[in-house]
Amino acid sequence: MTAPKCPTQSKLIDYLLGNVSGDDWHRIAEHLDSCEHCEATISALDGESDTLIESLRRPDINDEIESEAYQRAVQGAVAAWSESAAKSMVPSVKLRDYELIEPIGCGGMATVYRAIHTRLNREVAIKVLPARLLHDGGRVARFQREMQAVGSLRHHAIVQATDGGEVDGVHFLVMEIVDGLDCNKLSRLTGQWSIENACRLAHQTALGMAHVHEFGMVHRDLKPSNLMVTRDGEVKILDLGLARIASEPTVEDELTTVGQLMGTLDYMAPEQLEDSHVADQRSDIYSLGATLFKLLTGVAPRAGAPRESVLTKIRRISSEPAVSIALRRGDLPGELVLLVDSMLSASPVDRPKSMNEVVERIEGLAQDSDLGSLVSEAEKIEQSVGQEREASVGPLPSERSTPKVLPVVSEANGKPPRRTLPWIIAAAGSMAAFVLGAVIILQTSSGQLVIETASPDVEVRLLKSGHPHQNMTLTDHAQTFRLGAGEYEIEIVSDADGLVVENGHYTLRRGETWLAKVGPKDKRSELGEHADTTKVDPNQPTYQDKTIDEWIDLLGRERSPEQLVHATKAFERLAEPARVGDAVAALVQVVSYQDDDDTYTSGGTDTNVVYAVQEYLAKQDQQTVADMLTRKLGDGSDREKQFILKYLNGYTARIKGKVRDSYLPLLASLWDDDSFTGREELLFALINYAPADTLLPRLVNALDNKEAFIRLMAADELIKRDVHADAVVATLSEILARDKQSAYRLKAAWSLGDLGPKAASAYPLLVSIVQSDDADLDVDVHSFFAGPKSMTTIKDASIGALAKIGNMDAFPILFDQWKTRLDSANDGRGTHSAESVAKAIEALSGMKPRVKVVSRVRTIYWTIEGVSLTLIYRATFNHTVSSPVSPTWAEKLLAVEEDVPVEDLIGYANHVDPRPDAAQAKLQVELILLLAKYQQASETLATLLRHAEGISRRSQTENTAAKSNRSDAAKVFEEAAETWIREQEDQPESLLEQLVQSCEAGSTTSCDVALKLLDRMDRKMQTRAIASALLFGVQYANDDQFVVETVVSWHKNKENRQQVNEFMRTTKSISWSHIARFLFQNGLADDDTRAIVLDRFKEYSNIRNLVLTDILQSLEVHPENVDFVIELLRHPALDVVKSDDGASVRASHYLPQLEFVPEDHRQAFVPWLEELRKSANKAESEAANAWLKLWRPELGFE
Repeated sequence: MTAPKCPTQSKLIDYLLGNVSGDDWHRIAEHLDSCEHCEATISALDGESDTLIESLRRPDINDEIESEAYQRAVQGAVAAWSESAAKSMVPSVKLRDYELIEPIGCGGMATVYRAIHTRLNREVAIKVLPARLLHDGGRVARFQREMQAVGSLRHHAIVQATDGGEVDGVHFLVMEIVDGLDCNKLSRLTGQWSIENACRLAHQTALGMAHVHEFGMVHRDLKPSNLMVTRDGEVKILDLGLARIASEPTVEDELTTVGQLMGTLDYMAPEQLEDSHVADQRSDIYSLGATLFKLLTGVAPRAGAPRESVLTKIRRISSEPAVSIALRRGDLPGELVLLVDSMLSASPVDRPKSMNEVVERIEGLAQDSDLGSLVSEAEKIEQSVGQEREASVGPLPSERSTPKVLPVVSEANGKPPRRTLPWIIAAAGSMAAFVLGAVIILQTSSGQLVIETASPDVEVRLLKSGHPHQNMTLTDHAQTFRLGAGEYEIEIVSDADGLVVENGHYTLRRGETWLAKVGPKDKRSELGEHADTTKVDPNQPTYQDKTIDEWIDLLGRERSPEQLVHATKAFERLAEPARVGDAVAALVQVVSYQDDDDTYTSGGTDTNVVYAVQEYLAKQDQQTVADMLTRKLGDGSDREKQFILKYLNGYTARIKGKVRDSYLPLLASLWDDDSFTGREELLFALINYAPADTLLPRLVNALDNKEAFIRLMAADELIKRDVHADAVVATLSEILARDKQSAYRLKAAWSLGDLGPKAASAYPLLVSIVQSDDADLDVDVHSFFAGPKSMTTIKDASIGALAKIGNMDAFPILFDQWKTRLDSANDGRGTHSAESVAKAIEALSGMKPRVKVVSRVRTIYWTIEGVSLTLIYRATFNHTVSSPVSPTWAEKLLAVEEDVPVEDLIGYANHVDPRPDAAQAKLQVELILLLAKYQQASETLATLLRHAEGISRRSQTENTAAKSNRSDAAKVFEEAAETWIREQEDQPESLLEQLVQSCEAGSTTSCDVALKLLDRMDRKMQTRAIASALLFGVQYANDDQFVVETVVSWHKNKENRQQVNEFMRTTKSISWSHIARFLFQNGLADDDTRAIVLDRFKEYSNIRNLVLTDILQSLEVHPENVDFVIELLRHPALDVVKSDDGASVRASHYLPQLEFVPEDHRQAFVPWLEELRKSANKAESEAANAWLKLWRPELGFE
């Protein structure tokens, strides 16, 4: 039998929303009971805390409860309610040495428990995979991956894992327990964060994430609920369950089924929506930016309409740029706005390159933060709320009747809910907690909800985010309370013993008596005696002694600003929902006769009339407003239509969803009506409200409009959408070249710059303007267009456009302009100064010209990102200067500098930095070679050798790790010196001679380089190089395999051996002894070598000692030298007596070295020692006797 096919994700979403038929509802419900995969998908969709899922949890009161599927979902939720307490209990469980105490967190993937390590008596947190997921291979794999990810990381900002494993099929992960609150809860309790605290949170998170990225991992699920702040103010990154190795290939079906959303939409980067496996560290940067946006503003950057569908939200996130944070909060510093906006860029390449860059850019903004105090403040708020709620309930349940709380269905009630119950209210305004025996009408943006109680013993509480608010004094007649935006919970406390749900109404009963009822107003007939006759005051309400009808009538007769302002206040107080449309119609008709700047002054305060009416409209239910305004757009006057368009453009954020869409047909129709005069506001409205397929044809059409302002508006919007560039360039070029309005020409130049390289065809026009002598082009123009460029000249705007087009042919043109302005008396006065041109040159080339004056002499120099050529060299060769450096920068600057400060740069380059690593050494080499064209080849070589030797000498005094780093750095300079000599074909002999002389002067690094260049030297120079290499440390030479192999290989040549022996015989330096020692140690000594050593053995006592010691120590490997050693010991030069006790040099210095004679070769020394026993020198005789006694047992002597 074929297994039933799983429903599509869109079908599951419809099931959550109650938008399926009765048969489909039963079929999907039965399928979910048997399919763990679809159950997990439902859990993921309904469990994530982003604005999309919030929309699934906030149904419209009046239109949703009619759904048959919804009623069944409610009934199922009520049934689950009765079992919720039992299901939430956790039995005492022991996992190995850990005893689970209590649950402290629960989600779709796992439950976290507070636990005790029974042996260590240490409190920990244990994350346990639920039993229902053990058969889900994907969930188990994800859990195991989190264990591996967390276990491999060690950082103060990451929750540390200490243990993990599986016991009897239970998978668990043991972690440190974090004493604090997650950022989602902190934000909910404390509201918007301060700039310093939010930046500190981001700074610490970025540090932790940089560590994660260093291990090649990507988190993929960064969001406020996955970041905790401890009481000490430390940040901890949670939930690495979605983390993966960035370079690790992943089978698509292993952990992520097709269509399943991993992570939370509000914080997911656009690229993750297409394929969660392509996420890299820049995706985490986006998520951190979204989190920072949420903490600073209170809302997520991608928050959409409350009823927005999954697909719509995904499409919007993928195609629309995130709103700038500056539009959500106005007090943010510019650098923070730039950082957050860049982190939220749709394209990963436009975001900061790494978390380390985020750390650097945000660190300075977090100096005065105090996250610990923020946690304390939140805990106090939470505690006070808990005390207030406890006080309002009264005695504990054991002391009074059991409270019945109408349930808010959640994961805690068992399986994930199919529908949130309808007394979760979406509204705005103040909160209430109250006790009553009356009727309450709650007016929300979605309709009216009626609460009715039959007994004063029943307590009704209204909470927002779990917080009770101010009490309301109730009377004996029904009252209406308007609620603003937010999520509300109604709690009813009584001694009820039953809950009945019928047709969208909820009744608490005690036996046969009803105690409380909740339901929408349009079903009031089922709520008892108040169903149709809500009591109201006998006197009709008034404002300034006039009823609402009288105010409407007054507006029809008198249209003064004063009466209009008073009317808006009257309607705010008097207009019931049913009368809002009448009020809107009256206001729109009157306000259309007012000018935009008409005001009413009262008590020294000016009130703009148009703004007052717009604010009234914005506060009303927008569907009611739209019903009237769309009618006016269809048959109203042009003045009324223009006012409506201004309202639509000024309040786009408050007009959403279906209401927003209802305006579109009328806007499109109005655009097609050529007789309508307010086309500027209309085009703004189309841009704000119309989808691309409706808007784009009209924007292209607007490029041919006779009004330049409209053409510029259309061009701007097409530039933003990156379409029809050629048509836009043609339009802008025509305006720039021919329009009579300077402001329009100015704007056209700016917009050409915004097009960048796509405006290349406008290059000749822009050059002609920049080079023109037309004085009008140099006059400051005040533009109607908002922005920082609102006052400048057409020429400056054209200069900026040339820079953005990016044609480097413009570089000399702009540089000439800059020098001309530098010489002008206007420099520094007004916006047409040299500085504006300098910035344009920088935008074009990355380099900016600057001026310094010393002793009244003006010098032009260049910088890149504020760094000059001098600073680059100083920073590179001197660790005390901190500045970004790059050889590429130096090369570019040297190419444009007219007066290169050669002496200064060479001086910096000759400063030896003894602490560089290999990477820094490469930078230094590149900068040294850039200066080669300014000096002799020998000077460049000397600089390279100086650095190599200085670093090498410093490394001899450092520890192993540092020594290795310095050795690598020295080799960089050695290789550079070798390459430099090989490349200088015109003067190799002089450079080789310079190198060998440096080697002879004691530079070991020069000797290394010289040995690599033996193939370029004659035999005499080779011998000098080898002799010097061996002179400055035989131990060094023997430790360097390269030196040993080079010398040994070279010595095999007969002519080379003769050259070496001749050098040893004739040299006046002690280098002969170092060569001799090396030759004996490596078995290269021949008879000629022995003769030379024997001859020169009489010259230096200290040298004799070293030579004899080395030869003795080589006997183990080269026993052929035994007879030669004895011959040296017999040398007459050792008969000399130099000590007060009469001992000879042989006795005091050489006989003690017999300890180095290998055991197998001692017999050869015995005859000579026997002779020495008879020596007239007492010290020699005694020493010989002592050696014979020591060796006699081994040699068989008595």
